[in-house]
Amino acid sequence: MKITHTKFLIMQMFYKLSIVICITLVSCTNNNNSTNDSQQKIEQREEKASIKSLKIKKDKQYDWSEGLVPDKKTASKIAEIILLNIYGDDIREEMPFIVTLVDNEVWFVKGTGDLNYKGFGCVVYMSICKKDGRILRVGHGK
Repeated sequence: MKITHTKFLIMQMFYKLSIVICITLVSCTNNNNSTNDSQQKIEQREEKASIKSLKIKKDKQYDWSEGLVPDKKTASKIAEIILLNIYGDDIREEMPFIVTLVDNEVWFVKGTGDLNYKGFGCVVYMSICKKDGRILRVGHGK
């Protein structure tokens, strides 16, 4: 089989182009790996810094034995923030909240209005763990 000069030049260009594409792909892969490694290192440093900032240090001025939610005012504020996020500004019609401590363990927060919020019932309520601030129950009923 006889190869003409034109065919030879086309094959030579195709061969060179293939080599350039392979080199480009390899270098892109290496750059992505180094970028990913750098990004992972940055994320690890940020995570360590945020963990350090989140560590709770016992303050001599604060009585931790009373728990993270020590009083009615704190329980009411927590409920307000979360309930506004769930139900929107309509929940303000149920304020001020009635807050009671059950068995010295759970704050029970209840709305005072008679709001019929989109079929959810009449009064908003929430249970909050006094010790660690966990939200145990949220609802809107009678």
